[in-house]
Amino acid sequence: MNKNIEINLNPLTDGFVDGFVKRNAVSADRHALIIATNGELRLTNQEEVNDIFERFKTCGGSIILGNADFVAMFNDNKAFDLEDGRFFVGSMLVMKIDRGKLVLLSDEEIGVVQELLDERMTTLVMEDQQFSALMLS
Repeated sequence: MNKNIEINLNPLTDGFVDGFVKRNAVSADRHALIIATNGELRLTNQEEVNDIFERFKTCGGSIILGNADFVAMFNDNKAFDLEDGRFFVGSMLVMKIDRGKLVLLSDEEIGVVQELLDERMTTLVMEDQQFSALMLS
């Protein structure tokens, strides 16, 4: 008997499902990282990652972090050019590149990503506002 339980908080479909393999299952110790240029962060699962990828089809930008191990993806419409280069302010989705595929991060890798992003951050001043921005180039 190949039955699994699927719970999506949908009274019409939740329960036993024949031959179902949950593709979006997330290990408790693996996550995608959503991190903002102001340092705030949260962890998410593969289901939300898939939704973000779908929405990035027309506006997605990315930058490689470290030795090509991690990629930060962002809304390129929110990037801007200044005399010193191209910058981004906002939130990014960060995942690891493993054998040509994007995979979720371990807790240790999340710490590495935070350090790599810190190295690329700069403080910008516009009129009376001061804020952190990611240096893209």
